[in-house]
Amino acid sequence: MKKNIIIVGYPKSGSTWVTRLTAEVIGCPVAGFWQGVHKELAVEGDQRSSEYQCFKSHHTYDELTEGDDRIFKIIYVLRDPRDVVISAKHFFRHIPVSFYQRIIRKIPFIGKKLHQSHLNKYFIEGIINGNAEIHGWMRISWKEHYSSYLEKHDVIILRYEDFIDHPERELVKILEHLEIERTPQEISNAIRHQSKEERKKEFLEKGDMENYHFIRSGSSGNWREEFSGSDRKMFRRELKSAYYNFND
Repeated sequence: MKKNIIIVGYPKSGSTWVTRLTAEVIGCPVAGFWQGVHKELAVEGDQRSSEYQCFKSHHTYDELTEGDDRIFKIIYVLRDPRDVVISAKHFFRHIPVSFYQRIIRKIPFIGKKLHQSHLNKYFIEGIINGNAEIHGWMRISWKEHYSSYLEKHDVIILRYEDFIDHPERELVKILEHLEIERTPQEISNAIRHQSKEERKKEFLEKGDMENYHFIRSGSSGNWREEFSGSDRKMFRRELKSAYYNFND
């Protein structure tokens, strides 16, 4: 029986990249979305032969583990919710826009700014309180989601921002959590192959435009350029986390 490794995070938290990166360094396939029936974009590496396989997930801890003993280890990817807002705003374009908002967008000079302000507030409120209209997996709040994984013996919680700044160090943490050994060169090779530049080039050459467009900049701190003072105040007022300082 395969050892199932679950990489889970709130939507738009970088779990696709970390799932692929984990599977790359282990040398195992990304088998799909855990308990999912839909096509999962992260799937790759079916030619890799391994006793392990990786799955992506957005489940809460109880949803993931209740009555299921097939999970070997869990890796939770935590991303600054302010950047989750920006990523979600650019990705979820199906959000309905009222007639009033369509009119606002056409106002010269300030229309686009007012519309972006409306979108920021919509997604901020959704991520702080939960909103299934944005996405089914966002029916609960960012904080409620990651809090369900705190102090669980089979879970390691890693920040997406640390993967950006120190990917080697974070992969070592994952390998230690999984009790798997890899050489520094193998870790470096995995990071290089799963870099956004390499993958975008590969997907473009294959004509896989869905994966190509799915990969955005993936950087952190973009919220600083797009948030107004009132946007920042909502996070300071509504959220506290040991992982992030919302007083920035």
